[in-house]
Amino acid sequence: VTPELNAGGVERTTLEMAEAISRAGGLALVASAGGRLEPDLKAAGRLDPKCSQAWLWQGRAELDLGRPDRALPALDRAVGLGRKHPDAWLWRAEGRGRLGDLPGALGDADEAVRLHRDHAAGYGVRARLRLASGDAARASEDAARALKLSPRDPEARLAEAAILRARGDH
Repeated sequence: VTPELNAGGVERTTLEMAEAISRAGGLALVASAGGRLEPDLKAAGRLDPKCSQAWLWQGRAELDLGRPDRALPALDRAVGLGRKHPDAWLWRAEGRGRLGDLPGALGDADEAVRLHRDHAAGYGVRARLRLASGDAARASEDAARALKLSPRDPEARLAEAAILRARGDH
C-alpha cells in the first residue's frame, strides 16, 4: 500500500517488487491512488489473461478499495474464465450489488450456490442481497442455511446481523 505512485524510494521499491513477484509467477497486488508511475506498475505486473484467479484477486482488491465500477470488468473476466468457480460468481454478485444491480447480483449469487451447495458464504451473500431486494422470508432461509453450514463464516454472520437489524432485533 502506497498513497501515490509518483517519484520516490517507496514508489520505486513498490515497482521493483511488483516486477520481481510477476517474474516469479506470482500476482503483485498494489493499492494506491495512482500517479505518474501507475503505467509502469501495470506493465510490470500484467495479469495472465487466462488466469481466472488473478482476475478474481484484482476484482476483490478493487472492491476492498471501494471501487466496484473498476472491480466489475476484472470480475467479469474471472467468471468468464472460471465458469465453475463459485467464488468468482460470488464476488461478482458483491460488486453488482454495490453498484445497485440487485437482479444481476442475485443471479450471480444463485449461480455460486448452484455450483457449490455447501458454500456458506454463498448463502450469506445471497441472503443479504435478497434482504436488500425486499425478500425477507427467503433471506432468512438463506441466512439460516449459511449459519447451519458454518456458524463462524463471516458472510453467514453478516447475513444474520442484517436480518436481525431489519427485524429490529439488534
